[in-house]
Amino acid sequence: MKKYLTRKNIVLALSLTLITFSAIVISWYNKSYSANTKLSTSQNGVDNGVVENPLWQQQMTMPELIQSSTHVIMGTASGNIARLMDDEQTVITDFRIRVNQVFKGNLQQGSYVVVTLPGGAARKSNGNLRVVTARGFKRMNNSLVYVLFLNEDTERPGSLIPVNGPQGLFEIPNDGTKVKHLGRPLSLPPQDPNDPNIPNRETFLRQLYDLLEGIQ
Repeated sequence: MKKYLTRKNIVLALSLTLITFSAIVISWYNKSYSANTKLSTSQNGVDNGVVENPLWQQQMTMPELIQSSTHVIMGTASGNIARLMDDEQTVITDFRIRVNQVFKGNLQQGSYVVVTLPGGAARKSNGNLRVVTARGFKRMNNSLVYVLFLNEDTERPGSLIPVNGPQGLFEIPNDGTKVKHLGRPLSLPPQDPNDPNIPNRETFLRQLYDLLEGIQ
């Protein structure tokens, strides 16, 4: 009996440790948008800055993305607006995403959600333009379709953020060409459109369906 209780206590302790570690990682990621923003140059009325995060370059597998996200959707970027934070250094961009399909989570098909990305350009109180570039973070473009692995933004209620920045963003083409992963590391060469290991739309979505069925 004592041996059983000891094993049970060990399992419980390990579970609590993993939960605590996950909470720390998510909290660090949510704060990283502003914590790593820095002023680089200022001239001619333009303040240029850079934001970066090592997590953006850590590739994740599809199962990891699914398990790390609250919502998985396919949606169309219908517009965006940049916002300057109170510190007048941090700039974020809110993308308005129309939900075309829901793979995971409780979002409604046909609804619109706000997905917040780091960087952008916004006017400061002194009239200067604050331009922040997110290094290693490929941006979404309006009118294009994406599969997004998302979590709630704990710092900005009502907004969603992709898992590990660009790791949770995939551009989905409609013309039969290859899916583009916005989280492709900067250390790798540009994506080769003829690479047989990169899936097209149909193959990518089939893989996603199969993985979701296996997890649920």
